[in-house]
Amino acid sequence: MQGQVRLNKNKSGNTLEILSLQKLRSGVNDNSLSSAANTLAIAFSNQCANSGGINHNTTNYRLHELMLQLVVLNNSISDKWQTFNGLVTKPQRLGKRQAWMGNENSFNERVTYIQGREADYKNRLTQRVSKYTLT
Repeated sequence: MQGQVRLNKNKSGNTLEILSLQKLRSGVNDNSLSSAANTLAIAFSNQCANSGGINHNTTNYRLHELMLQLVVLNNSISDKWQTFNGLVTKPQRLGKRQAWMGNENSFNERVTYIQGREADYKNRLTQRVSKYTLT
């Protein structure tokens, strides 16, 4: 995205998810993963907050999960916990399925799990990219 763009705040998470996946069209590699993560990070920024200052994307589990994958699969990122926390805003209360965001140990367990299945996760991302291809 270039220049000033107005997003529908209620649908900004969905829009930015699709735009971030478009960054992976040429393949899932460190550069495309970085670009996709930077695009998805906009969903957690003040730009997506409503007139009351509330950003509903911070409670969107799907966006956090996608960001996790973008960070973990990027081999150029050494401190994945710090990078993830710099790109997202976490919800005030974590649900059971979001407990992995609660502390570094839980996060690192998820990192290890995804890294052990790296090829599978890259294939899943590639399938999602083809599903949301914009022409």
